[in-house]
Amino acid sequence: MRTKPVALQKLLLLIWAVTLCTAVAGQGGDLKLNRSEHQQLNNIQRQLQAGNQQQGLHKLLAFVEGQPSAYARALSQQLLGGVYQQQRRLESAFLSYRQSYEFKYWPEKTRSALLVKMYKLKYALKDWQSSIDWLLLWQQSNRASALDYMLLANSYVHLQRPVAAKKALLQALAINSAAPLAWRQMLLQLEQQLQHHQHQQTLLKQLLLEYPQTQSYWLLLAKNYQSQQRSQDATATLHSAFIGQALTSPAAIHWLAASLRDQGSPMSAVTVIKQALERGLLNDLDRAKSFIASASLVAKESATNPVAPD
Repeated sequence: MRTKPVALQKLLLLIWAVTLCTAVAGQGGDLKLNRSEHQQLNNIQRQLQAGNQQQGLHKLLAFVEGQPSAYARALSQQLLGGVYQQQRRLESAFLSYRQSYEFKYWPEKTRSALLVKMYKLKYALKDWQSSIDWLLLWQQSNRASALDYMLLANSYVHLQRPVAAKKALLQALAINSAAPLAWRQMLLQLEQQLQHHQHQQTLLKQLLLEYPQTQSYWLLLAKNYQSQQRSQDATATLHSAFIGQALTSPAAIHWLAASLRDQGSPMSAVTVIKQALERGLLNDLDRAKSFIASASLVAKESATNPVAPD
């Protein structure tokens, strides 16, 4: 026995309720089916509900081509959209929903539901600008959710419009403070693209409070400071990461050690390299020993020839 998909079942039940209500009421002018239309749509719905999707589709197409009333056509186009969507024929689904949307007597709730379907279909089709246009049209009379704003932001990203993407993403985060980490990572990428250094620093510090063992965040913060000629802040950031055992890559450890040495703390640099060796983080022993020797010599020379104060 074939079963109908849940999404299609919900759509069928919704349209079934609409057709019954309009038929029973017998009022509403343009929202009324004649007896033949009502019977034909009911028969098609029964076939779709029974899982006879292909046969139901053929009959539905024939019904549309038979020049039904404007209301019956709008209902059938909505049904067609649901069938096409279930079959992953997304462009056909969009076109059907759009034709249904053009029926000017739909109640606002139905029009809103159709707009949501259309903007999400265009998003799935990667037609980013069209998805944005339909979403913004829907938003004129509806309150967007965090997910709506996130999809809007992602569409702007694909169109290489980082300012608009950031604005939409911040609205999503304002609604959902417990948003997935990926949303904040996306914001971080946008801040980097826009070269908003202070915003990057603030966001990275927030991320490090939650994920203190994530080396990449420490490195991004240090590189951010470095790009702003704040070398001591960069070194302090790397040192904090190393003390917390979040700094594990050889390149980052040697960066920290070299920075400490160059900023007048050669023995602290030696300590870092020795501890890294003890933790098994450095595989190039010759390089480590060479660094220890050279940094120790710098420390000895500094002790022998201290720099006179200005």
